[in-house]
Amino acid sequence: PRRVRALALERGGPTSHATIIARSFGLPAVVGIEELCEAISPETPIVVDGDRGTVEPAPSKERLRRSLIRVREQREKTRRLRARTTRAATTRDGVRIVVRANLELAEEIAALDRFHAEGVGLFRSEFLYLRAAPGSPGVEEQREVYESLLAAAAPHPVVIRTYDLGGEKGIGPARGENPALGMRGLRYCLAHPELFDAQLDALCLASRKGPLSILLPMVTSRFEIEEARNALEKSARRAGLSQAPPLGIMVEVPSAALLAERLAPATDFFSIGTNDLAQYALAVDRANPDVAALYRPLHPAILRMLKSVADAGRAHQRPVAVCGELASDPIGIAVLVGLGIREVSVTPVAIAAVKDSLSGIDSTRVQSLVEKALGAAEASEVEKLMRGRP
Repeated sequence: PRRVRALALERGGPTSHATIIARSFGLPAVVGIEELCEAISPETPIVVDGDRGTVEPAPSKERLRRSLIRVREQREKTRRLRARTTRAATTRDGVRIVVRANLELAEEIAALDRFHAEGVGLFRSEFLYLRAAPGSPGVEEQREVYESLLAAAAPHPVVIRTYDLGGEKGIGPARGENPALGMRGLRYCLAHPELFDAQLDALCLASRKGPLSILLPMVTSRFEIEEARNALEKSARRAGLSQAPPLGIMVEVPSAALLAERLAPATDFFSIGTNDLAQYALAVDRANPDVAALYRPLHPAILRMLKSVADAGRAHQRPVAVCGELASDPIGIAVLVGLGIREVSVTPVAIAAVKDSLSGIDSTRVQSLVEKALGAAEASEVEKLMRGRP
């Protein structure tokens, strides 16, 4: 990433994984540009404006000069903002909100201290597998990475998601017409116990070094949680642990959100993945530019699902966090606070901006607005209502 300055892609959407990775490294990204490769040759200099969503080929010297000035100004603005947000995040009326980091790659570990993250809310472990040589990573290789995360985050906790393979993170020829609805996430791991057991063994061994929690992706039923917990208990015994690490579930499928009350007794905590939850609930492929405008995570249906999970967490005393891109949005974070969410995790470069947004939120006011928003019929109504808050 040191030599990469920006990302311009023909496909993808604002919450596709390529875009998320670019954002995690602070890279401007513009996606969904049809025939980009045909229009621009590899030698052509371009200006990628992530704020405006534009790609300008062969800019004039004056345009390039103004762009470089903007880059310097943006860097200085980010530096000043980061300096103001070194302390813990609170709303304007003093409500404490925990802000952790989402990490994709082991190389991002150094960002935890630089951006003042309160630990890791989501480590997407599948990239260890996708970048490894065939037959790896083994237990020891994984354990070393997980322990390095714990050391960098100390004394804060680390949440590691088990392999979310399949779907858009392909691991071979896709079977079925829609891989996103096929063998992916926990389904894939339960179908490949040798892969799953090795990862659970590594996680249990690493948990001896600090507060580590395990997160299961793509959960749709209580049976899946029980199967995973049985496998985890066996790994814990092999590691010599008296107690297995906490086991939570990603809520990213509508059925899990709507049945959170029933799933709560089987899990130790919830982490809501708003990116996939919105995709599945709205039947919108978040990587398809043709329907990108229909991807509205503030749709009232999504808000009702978020409320279902938040209510279940309170009723069963299960922590509820949000690790999707909604938490990075100024309106989105206000909605989450209004729903009673008190923990979020975002890409490291977004932490300062999220803390800054939180400092201007009155939790009582947004709670009242969210109650009204739950009765809206369209996402635009929710956005208008929340934008109008004092």
